[in-house]
Amino acid sequence: MKVLQESKKIYDRIEIPEELSQVVEDSIQRMEEQRKAGRQADNKKQDENSRQAGTVHSMKDRKKKSAIKKVVVRTLSTAAALLICFSIGLNSNQAFAMGMSELPFVGPLARVLTIRSYEESNEETGINVAVEVPAVEAENTQSKENSQPSVAIDVNARIEEIVQQHLAKAEKDFADYKEAFFATGGTEEEWAGRTMDVVVDYQIKYQDDARVSFVLYLTEAWVASYQEEYYYNLDLAENQELTLEDILGADWINIANDSIFGQMEQRMEENEDYVYWGSEKDDDGIDMGGFTTVDRNTTFYINEAGNPVVTFPKYEIAPGFMGVQEFEIQK
Repeated sequence: MKVLQESKKIYDRIEIPEELSQVVEDSIQRMEEQRKAGRQADNKKQDENSRQAGTVHSMKDRKKKSAIKKVVVRTLSTAAALLICFSIGLNSNQAFAMGMSELPFVGPLARVLTIRSYEESNEETGINVAVEVPAVEAENTQSKENSQPSVAIDVNARIEEIVQQHLAKAEKDFADYKEAFFATGGTEEEWAGRTMDVVVDYQIKYQDDARVSFVLYLTEAWVASYQEEYYYNLDLAENQELTLEDILGADWINIANDSIFGQMEQRMEENEDYVYWGSEKDDDGIDMGGFTTVDRNTTFYINEAGNPVVTFPKYEIAPGFMGVQEFEIQK
C-alpha cells in the first residue's frame, strides 16, 4: 500500500503540456480540411446521389475524428500507467532500481527506494522478521567523480548499521528473556508458542527534485511493544542534512517554541484528559521533565506542505496514552 501511495503522488504531479492538446486539435483540423477539399472536388463531378453519399462520408469523418481523440486519451492513459508501473518497480525490486538509477532522468523520481525487503520466521528461536530497508539515491550535482552525493552515502551507511544493530539486539533481547523465563521457574509447556515480531520499515514524508524527508521505524513486539524512530531530512542538491534553522530561518528557536507551546495549550483545552509535563517539580520534588525548548537534537520531518513537524517520543513530554507527539511549525 505504501508503494502505491508514493507512486500515486508521483502520478498526481505529472503535468501534461498545454501544447499537446493544441497539437492534437490542429492535426484533426488539418485532416478535416483535406477531407473537405476532396469532397468539394468530387461534388463537382457527382449528381444529387453523390451528394447524399457525401453526407454518409461526413458522418464517417465525425466518427474518425472521435476515434482519433479516443486514441490520444488512451495513449496518455497508457503513458501514465507505465509511469506508475515504473515507480512500483523501482521501489520494490533492488536490481531494477539499481539499474534504472544510472539513467539521467531517474534522479527526480528515485530519491528513496527499498534496497532490501524480506520476511522470515525462525521456529527454533521464535523470531519473526519483516524488513524493508530504504536507501537514498540521487545524482551528485557537485562532483563528477562520484554520482552519489556524500550525504546520501553517509545516511545509507548509517541506516544499514542501525538495521543490523536492531536485528542483533532483538535476537539477544528475546534470548535473554527466554533464559530469565526458565530461570524463574517457567516450563517448556508455558513457553510454547511465545514469539517475537521484529520489524524494520520506513515512510516517505516529503520529496521533490532536491529534498527528501523520511522516517525509519524499528519495532520489537513480544511481551510488550517497543519502537524507535529515526528521522532523515536531506537536501540532495546542496549535499547536506537539513536543520530546523535551514527551514525556519535565524529565529527558528522562538518560532518553534511559540508554536509548540501554543498547540499544547490548545490541545489541553480541547481534551481535558491531555496534559503536558512542565519543567517544574511535582509534590515529591521529582523533576517531571517535559518540553522546555527545541535544540539542534530535536527530531522532525517535513510534511507534504513543506513545513517541519517536530516530534517527541512516547512518554517524553506527556503520558504514554497520548503516544508520539507531533507539532507542525508553519514557516
